[in-house]
Amino acid sequence: MTASNNHEFSETLSIRMTKRDKELLEKICRARGEDPSGFVRRAVRKEFAVLSYLPEEEKKALGVLT
Repeated sequence: MTASNNHEFSETLSIRMTKRDKELLEKICRARGEDPSGFVRRAVRKEFAVLSYLPEEEKKALGVLT
């Protein structure tokens, strides 16, 4: 996944989750060949799209129907 508008990632966010959720995240990422950070960034952006905080083009790219 590339950074939005070609900006480099410069911010860090730490989150807490259950052991079960972490293990599931790691399992899914291994199966997809994706790193957990990319998965979480995409999940957050999808939620932004669902809440209509992103332009239509980005919503479409994320698979969010309007």
